Formats: sequence, structure tokens, C-alpha cells
Amino acid sequence: MHPLSAAELLHIWEIGQSQSYTRKALLVLMAAFPNEVETLAQMPIGERDSKLLSVREALFGRDLISMALCESCGERLELAFRTSDIHASVDYAEQVDSELKLEVARHHVLFRLPNSVDLEALEASRPTDAQAFLLEKCIVKVTKGKKRLASSELPEEVAEAVMSKMAEIDPQAEVQIALTCPACQNDWLAPFDILTFLWQELTAWAQRMIQEVHVLASVYGWPERAILEMTPLRRKLYLDQIRHS
Repeated sequence: MHPLSAAELLHIWEIGQSQSYTRKALLVLMAAFPNEVETLAQMPIGERDSKLLSVREALFGRDLISMALCESCGERLELAFRTSDIHASVDYAEQVDSELKLEVARHHVLFRLPNSVDLEALEASRPTDAQAFLLEKCIVKVTKGKKRLASSELPEEVAEAVMSKMAEIDPQAEVQIALTCPACQNDWLAPFDILTFLWQELTAWAQRMIQEVHVLASVYGWPERAILEMTPLRRKLYLDQIRHS
């Protein structure tokens, strides 16, 4: 993984402002994994998110703090966990090289896992049934006996079985955190999306960085490049001097 500099991160954040969340993810990963640019969009979502977790660790560390609201009483919960707590152990090299198969109710289904190309199509189309849309994208072939069927002809039982199998094979694609409300003892599963979380962190970081560049450039007359090339400690020391002067 290529270590991202402050200048590269700021550039990614700037370009990403006008992009979809799927494209934001690809911007981050193309910079962090330049040798895999041609395959990133075709990676299963779980593999993509696994790489985003690795990028997050490199940028901001392993500890994560998030918030959640109790579904029952509305109590606000602070969540503290580590990237390792939500990093699934999946060998994607083993699973993705070949198409996946499932037999349910005499239906033989050949399918693949959803990827970023599928999510971009979903974001562009905005269908009423997102799951059905993705399922149709990912089903390669369906047969019942000698008859070939369209993906839209799948019985609900078979469609649910395929989606369940996808979740089993690629657990990183949909991370859920088990929570208990301390106020009412309600238990529930809260989804956690590393892409949204990381982009929010990157936005907060970029806004702080722009402010730091503005202050240092205004006081010392240094160009943006020189300020961004400084270590965080060096920038902090200069900012401390300005505050104390």
C-alpha cells in the first residue's frame, strides 16, 4: 500500500466533493493501491471495504469512535472499537477467481459478488428495489432442469437464498455491530459503513488542514506545498508559536 501524503489526501478530498460515494472509495483506493487500479472497480464490495479499513488504519489509526441512537428510546450511545473488530478474515483470492454456484428448489444459479461497477449503476439508476437491481446485475445464469430462466423469474425463495449466500461469502460487505442500550436494555444490530465513516474523517481532516495552511501561509508567507510537506508535529509547533506570540 502506498502511503498517502497530505498533498495527495487533500487532492483526493477536493476531487471527491462532486463524486458519488462509490467513486470517492475508488479515488482513495486508486491512490493507495496504484498497482491495482485496473481491478479495483471489479473487486467485491467486501474486498474494497477491507482495503479501505487498511487505508483508515494507515491514516488515522486502529481506534474508531462513532455514535448511535437507540431504536427504542432514542438514547445516544458512543461506540468505541478497533478496526480489527470489524475486519473479516476472507480470502478473496480463493473466492473471486471463479463464478459462484448455488442450487435451491431445483434452480441452479451461477452468480458473482456485487462490485463497485454495480453500485455506480445503482446510484445512477436509483431503482425502487435496490436488492433486486443488484441481484439482476450479479446473476450470470439460472436454469431449472433444461430450461434457462431470466433473473427476474427467480422465485422469492431462490432470490433470498442467493442474497443470503452472498452475505455469507462476503461478510465484509455489510458490517453490523451488536449494541445494547444502557438506558432501556434494547438489543439491536447497527450497520457500519467504513466508506462513509472514512470520508467524514477525511473531510474533518481536510478542513483542519486548509485552516492550518491558511494560518501558516498568512504569517510566514510559505507556499501551500511547503506547508503540506511538513510533518504534523512540525506544523503544530509553528502553529503553537503563532498562538503564543
